[in-house]
Amino acid sequence: MGFILNFFKTLFKNKRASETVEPSSSAPPAFEESSVPHQGIIAEEPVLAFEDGFLVMIVNHRFPNIPSWVEWDSERQVIAITQMNGDMDEAKISLKEEYYEQLAKENKILLVSNDNDQATVHFVSFIARR
Repeated sequence: MGFILNFFKTLFKNKRASETVEPSSSAPPAFEESSVPHQGIIAEEPVLAFEDGFLVMIVNHRFPNIPSWVEWDSERQVIAITQMNGDMDEAKISLKEEYYEQLAKENKILLVSNDNDQATVHFVSFIARR
């Protein structure tokens, strides 16, 4: 009986030793360095509308990354669209003062943009700065 027990101990001991992973001599892959955020200009003025209780903005622009939020600055008359990687694209927009109060109440916007000749809709946060 002792012989069988020693046999299995030796067998499993050798099996564990063969399963240990030796450290790799190659270095682990380097992490991608964070890039400096890019600030772009949207040439065409976006269109803002209220439809079915939603604020909708249509912009003829292809975003290289996913839009994260939209910010409107009433003093500068600019709409800025910030993307998940920190990039920000701005577009000039002329709005009448009568719409300022209504825009200040909104906190979400349906952003419709171009993506490879197809319209893409994003439901993102909206910030109105007055």
